[in-house]
Amino acid sequence: MTIQRHEPMPQGTQQFSDVLPLEAASAVWDQLSAAVEKFITAWEEGAIVPSIAEHLAELPDAQKRMTAIELIKVDLEYRWLKVKEPKYMEEYFAEFSFLAREIPVDLLYEEYHVRRQSGETAPPLDLLKRFPNQADELKRLLGSSSIAQSTTLVKHGPRRSLRLVAGDKVDDFDLIAKLGEGAFGDVFLARQRSMQRTVALKVTADKGAEPQTLAQLDHENIVRVYDQRQLPENGLRLMYMQYAAGGTLGGIVEKIRSIPPAERTGADYLKALDSVLLARGEDPPAESPLRAKLAAMEWTQIVCWLGARLSRALDYAHNAGVLHRDVKPANVLLTAEGSPKLADFNISFSSKLDGATPAAYFGGSLAYMSPEQLEACNPAHDRTPAELDGRADLYSLGVMLWELLTGYRPFEDEQVERSWGLTLEQMTMRRRRGVQTHVLRGLCCDEAPGLDIALGRALAPDAKDRYIDGTEMARHFELCLHPQTQRLIVPREDWLHRFVVRCPELVVLLLTIAPNGVAGLLNYLYNHKEIVEHLPGADAVFQNVQTVINLVMFPLGGAIGLYRLAYVGRYVRNRAKRAALNDAAAADLRRRTLFMGNEASMIGLSLWVVAGFAYPIAMHVGLGDVPWQLYAHFFTSLILCGLIATAYPFLLVTFISLHNYYPLFIRLRTMSRTDRDWLGKLRRLGWVYLVLAVLVPMCAAFVLLIIGSEAKLAMGLTLIGGVVGFIMALFGAKTFQADYEALLVATHQQSREKLPSLDETLR
Repeated sequence: MTIQRHEPMPQGTQQFSDVLPLEAASAVWDQLSAAVEKFITAWEEGAIVPSIAEHLAELPDAQKRMTAIELIKVDLEYRWLKVKEPKYMEEYFAEFSFLAREIPVDLLYEEYHVRRQSGETAPPLDLLKRFPNQADELKRLLGSSSIAQSTTLVKHGPRRSLRLVAGDKVDDFDLIAKLGEGAFGDVFLARQRSMQRTVALKVTADKGAEPQTLAQLDHENIVRVYDQRQLPENGLRLMYMQYAAGGTLGGIVEKIRSIPPAERTGADYLKALDSVLLARGEDPPAESPLRAKLAAMEWTQIVCWLGARLSRALDYAHNAGVLHRDVKPANVLLTAEGSPKLADFNISFSSKLDGATPAAYFGGSLAYMSPEQLEACNPAHDRTPAELDGRADLYSLGVMLWELLTGYRPFEDEQVERSWGLTLEQMTMRRRRGVQTHVLRGLCCDEAPGLDIALGRALAPDAKDRYIDGTEMARHFELCLHPQTQRLIVPREDWLHRFVVRCPELVVLLLTIAPNGVAGLLNYLYNHKEIVEHLPGADAVFQNVQTVINLVMFPLGGAIGLYRLAYVGRYVRNRAKRAALNDAAAADLRRRTLFMGNEASMIGLSLWVVAGFAYPIAMHVGLGDVPWQLYAHFFTSLILCGLIATAYPFLLVTFISLHNYYPLFIRLRTMSRTDRDWLGKLRRLGWVYLVLAVLVPMCAAFVLLIIGSEAKLAMGLTLIGGVVGFIMALFGAKTFQADYEALLVATHQQSREKLPSLDETLR
């Protein structure tokens, strides 16, 4: 290469603002990439050393600092490694004084890195002496074992293009219209002549593994790639794939932004979709069951439905070893019916493709990135792309859904700072602080309860606090469309819930002992009036027997109950212990909490049966020979009172458990047919106890009336118990049925290959 010199343009007196709103980040990134590629092309194809100043001259002032940093990195590499005309940082800072005012540390490291690549021994101490004010930051960079390569942000070479336009023919394709363009290539609506079909044709440089990556994926909500063709003479690749006529979700966001969030509906979603179809000369589908259902939905339900579909698509990709790493509205295509399809895996990473590395084509859109992805983007941070997992994609999806719901992103105060490094650092700090609680609460809505909680968990600053995978996230969005289910499974914060969770043993004991105490009083009144008053000298014996048996039975029942409750109570009270449970242990606790009321009732009934034998035996011991009717009266009355007492603990404890304890152990990813079977068994038990609550008191009162019992108070209490039982039966039947159906929804699972239909989602 022949070297000629350019005189640098004077920059020392230039003043400008170098902070931009983040809304401009994508455009800035594209312009930065274009500037770097143009500069590389000038180095590769020019006969003279290109001037950085000339390449900066055409840029807006706000972009010159960050672009200058990246161009200097390229310039360093070519000067030190290609043409052997080294240049040091002091020379660059003299030429561009706006960099000298706040020296970018990544530039200092880049000089060190390039000098080492050139074979020169470049001791770190040299940099520390030359730039003492940056010593602390330099030590961190130089001392990090993970910093082993260039800090240049734009790593791909110059983009090559055929400069194609609609009407052109290329290979087997007739280009109909240009659908879009990006940093990696152009996308056209095309007609494939050999197959006589309409496709989306993506023209890119012949590099990367996007076709191979997408070829692994066969999912309803991931765009299907048919095949690819190489044009080696041009260094280009033609990738043809399924055509989605409805444009992108980004277009929907822009169109509905002018509508107040409270006024948006599913009809607005379809209206925005139809405007894209009509602009492309296509008519909306005349008859579409899916569109009819979407039109009837509220906007929050649309967001939940889209979130569930895309969560499942990501989960499918992740389980195929593919990370997307650029989830944003522009990369979600829409069919004419409104179904979403995830596209643009240009910077994805597949662990199953030979030669693919996480660093390949790493980039993405800053506004939608998780904090850990921003850290991996930042050359000054130790995190590498290889450390990312599917939870980073789910975070990006959460940001996108927030924007779709509200019209703005959750971190709207972010800016493009004076350099990309500082921008990434500031954005990472903002995301690490998380979304403020009051902002999340403002997303609450009756049409999709729990949506605020789902988005809050998706946007958790720490990856371990987010959804484990896309299936779990999808289930939560699907359940947002079931208000009753959400009311049961979403953690409550009211005082009653806090109390029953803090003191589960006390609550269950009170709800069990209280009905048994009332039944004991009823039994005492009846036996005293019907038997004891007619037996000379029986009163004192009866009182003693009553006292001893009650002092034995109630504490004994309480002790057994506490013993049986201890295991469940330990996890109900302790959030950390619950979080550490494995799926099998959580399933066991779900079973225990479901049948907690039945167990409490069975303990009580067992003790009543024991007392039915103990009373007459004890009376016989105290009084001697007594009429045989005494045994029958005591035993029958105790068994009837026990049956009356049995129904109410079951109903009360089960209600509290279903609404407070059972939801604590729900794991949506692992709910299965076994859970449905347990719920079905509980439902059958519920009907048995409801019948007992009504029939036993009524039958007992009827028998007392027929035989002309003198125990009027006992008869009255029994009748009251029957009425209360009837009311509880009416309330309980409705409540149990609603709770059963709501919880049943949480047990429905679909495989990754088979998605729930909209009918199933809204069932």
